[in-house]
Amino acid sequence: MKINHFNIALLFVSTMMLTGCFGHCADFNCTRLDPRWVKSVHNCRSNNYKVVLSAIGSKFNYQSTSQVQDSDIGQHISGQCTYYDGRYDVRKDKQYGHLFAK
Repeated sequence: MKINHFNIALLFVSTMMLTGCFGHCADFNCTRLDPRWVKSVHNCRSNNYKVVLSAIGSKFNYQSTSQVQDSDIGQHISGQCTYYDGRYDVRKDKQYGHLFAK
């Protein structure tokens, strides 16, 4: 089998995809999460829950951020904050952004 640069690159990318280490982890084996990433995701979720509560909470009878968190929009926020590494704004979302239009 002839080894070339393409095969080596393909092996490297496949290994990275299987381990899931694309900047979220503190070490190569993903044994612990990067504390800055965890804080960023936590802040993203908290800020977006507060935005939902203050902007449209009364419309959907949300009394607290825990009620927002348990709702469909809260579950969506949680997933998007994780996926986008804490860089997510529910007001700019294609699925829920229309709720915040004035």
